[in-house]
Amino acid sequence: MVGGLLMCPTSHADAPAGRYKIAGQMVQDVVTKLTWQQQPGLARDWQNAQAYCSQLQLEGGGWRLPGLKELLSIVDPSRFGPALDATAFPDNPANGWLWTASKYAHAPNELWTVRISDGASRHAMPDDQNLVRCVR
Repeated sequence: MVGGLLMCPTSHADAPAGRYKIAGQMVQDVVTKLTWQQQPGLARDWQNAQAYCSQLQLEGGGWRLPGLKELLSIVDPSRFGPALDATAFPDNPANGWLWTASKYAHAPNELWTVRISDGASRHAMPDDQNLVRCVR
């Protein structure tokens, strides 16, 4: 942890060919078997982020907020602005934070977030406004 931010280990510059399958507005990660919402939803507080995912009807529903480890699985910290595969997740805002469903152990009323630009993680208060990328 550096300056209150959890830094991710270095990884490859681009996802290997075939890592992601894009279908409409969804991205399937063939390694983790998770399906991601391709574009993040608008900024909202944590409670509304959870509601947004649970009510998302993209391809039949079943969406939820990702856990911290799940969200970090699509982060490539060797990339910057954004630290995501640009083919699988195009047109991402370079700045901003994404909510996770993971609580911060040292302050259980706070939750983990991940910065889009570089994949750094930090904890945030539930009434903060952050972007949402749902998973199923």
